[in-house]
Amino acid sequence: MVVTNVSLENYKSYYGVQSFDFANGFNVVLGDNGDGKTKLIESIRWFLSGLTTDGSESLASKAAIHDLESNSVDIINVSVEMEFSEVNKGRKLSIKKTFALKRSNGKIQKTDIHYEGIESTVKGESIF
Repeated sequence: MVVTNVSLENYKSYYGVQSFDFANGFNVVLGDNGDGKTKLIESIRWFLSGLTTDGSESLASKAAIHDLESNSVDIINVSVEMEFSEVNKGRKLSIKKTFALKRSNGKIQKTDIHYEGIESTVKGESIF
């Protein structure tokens, strides 16, 4: 399977949802210093780590945490979603690794990390 897309939500320097499409074959990520190239690679490494106890505030966007602390929002999600494709078989697989930070009794609490996935077949069937 080939990685076709990586979507980040409130992950480190990425505020909100940011999505990156990848072509089949060789891809190059270019940008100035501080544009998030390393954070993109780190997000993929975190996604692939398989650890379910490493959700921490240090992974969350500082801007999103500011929203939480200033009572602008009650909860923020931090996630990395990767989409894989098997072109010759017409299959797609999307897996999301996520945790949330929420404000409760004046403190920020984190939820456990969980995974969710959807497989789509060439016939249009979806398996959750």
